[in-house]
This record gives sequence, C-alpha cells and structure tokens, in this order.
Amino acid sequence: MPEGTPTCGGEEPADRLVREDDAELSGGGRARALLSSRRSFAWALLLTLLLIGVSLFWLASEAHYRGCVEAVSVKSQGDNSSLARLDRRSGVKGCGRSPF
Repeated sequence: MPEGTPTCGGEEPADRLVREDDAELSGGGRARALLSSRRSFAWALLLTLLLIGVSLFWLASEAHYRGCVEAVSVKSQGDNSSLARLDRRSGVKGCGRSPF
C-alpha cells in the first residue's frame, strides 16, 4: 500500500503503530520498560567488568610465566652443555602460569 493511503478506519498505518506503541508504554508499561533497560544495562556492565577482570588475570599469568622463564634462562645463560639444558628444562617445567 503506498504511503499516505488511508486504511479502512481512515488512519495511516504509521500513525496507528505509534499510538499502539504509546498505549503499550503508558502507565505501568513505561515503568517496566525502564526497569528492563536498567536491568539490561546492569547485566552488560557486569559482563564487561567480568571480561576486564579475566583479561587482567590472563595478562598477569602470562607476565609471571615469561618472567619465570627469563629468570631460568638468565641463570644458565651462555652454558649450552647437556647438563645446563636439562637444568633449563626442569626449571621451565617448574614455572606455572598462575600468578599466585
């Protein structure tokens, strides 16, 4: 139906939809919509903070592991004997990714 063509009731379809939306949001509907949007915002904020926390923990774990591997490498730097390689391997195995 072309825009601006009246329907059976003499209303344009867009006008009728706007009135129906206003009717749904009047009174308690508006309060529910506001509460729903606040709840959605709270969940989005919580999820964002959780992702930031996980990312920071991940970065701390990687930094801890790299520091441990670097410390083991510096301890046996320049020594390429089989005993030094074994010591490096066992030292790196002792390194964990947990920063605790």
